[in-house]
Amino acid sequence: MMRWEYLIAGIVSCLLALLLDRVVQTSLVRQRRFWIFLGLILCCQLVFDGYLTARPVTFYDPCCHLGPRLPILEMPIEELPFGIMLASFTIILWEWSGRLISRKQERDNGINPT
Repeated sequence: MMRWEYLIAGIVSCLLALLLDRVVQTSLVRQRRFWIFLGLILCCQLVFDGYLTARPVTFYDPCCHLGPRLPILEMPIEELPFGIMLASFTIILWEWSGRLISRKQERDNGINPT
């Protein structure tokens, strides 16, 4: 069971990011720009994680991942969901907090938000 733990945690955290998007009503996962952003973040993750793994600066305990690695990069596939989750949570919370701040500013300025 230990070998699946990291991958399952990554997948569950991605699902929690989707749930957060729905709960705070940002609807970012329905927008094309969100998926473009995630694609760019994923490219950066592949470059940097791949470099750190290939150097080898970062080591992965064999007990904690399934074994398959991305070709050339030597990075375990379980790393991908965590990068997606971190980027998703960040942008969803950023968008949500920005909306809260703009609503508060509108209220403070006497503008009726519709």
